[in-house]
Amino acid sequence: MNTEQKLNQAVHELTRSHVTTHDDLQGGGKRSFHTDPESGAAVPFREMPLFEQLRQERVSSTRSSGASGSGSRAPVAIPALVLWNEIQETLNTRMVQIDGKDRPDLSPEAKLQRWAAHTLQDPSGGLQQQCLRTIVGWAMAIQNLLHPVRKTEILGTCPECRETHAWSWQEDEWIRNTALAAVGLDVTCGACGSQWCGAEAVTSLAVSLRDAA
Repeated sequence: MNTEQKLNQAVHELTRSHVTTHDDLQGGGKRSFHTDPESGAAVPFREMPLFEQLRQERVSSTRSSGASGSGSRAPVAIPALVLWNEIQETLNTRMVQIDGKDRPDLSPEAKLQRWAAHTLQDPSGGLQQQCLRTIVGWAMAIQNLLHPVRKTEILGTCPECRETHAWSWQEDEWIRNTALAAVGLDVTCGACGSQWCGAEAVTSLAVSLRDAA
């Protein structure tokens, strides 16, 4: 995918219900659908927009920090509150840059869509790249916050975006990591969102990294 397509995909996952993948426990790898037990039809796995998932965690944080001062969800929800505030501040800043004023009449989803559309006016593609890096970071931060997994950092340059490092959200702050990181047999670039899934794709990536070293 080119930068515009990756940007559109990232915006879609953050702002709209979207198809997702699950581990295929029988055949291995990933699958994006399940079989309906009644009709036998293939039904896509779908999940809520990532913004909405984070918003729900933020509300959970507000409830958990009530009068009792305790709540089982607080360890997850408080970082969600901090991340959501960070996202809103960035979107508000972008609206001021684009429209000359904040846009309280727009939802965060609408602000992100407007920001992404505005970057298409830049013929150099630089604004698209900046927007893509930011929102891919948001998407990965939300996913890591809600579904923490153990990752292995990979030294090297992403073959797609040529970045060597990316920023990830950890412990209420942005941390600079390697761009490429692996979870099992899946490798993701934290800078542009490119993915290599499965043994064949990861092996091909490893060969590319070795040849470029």
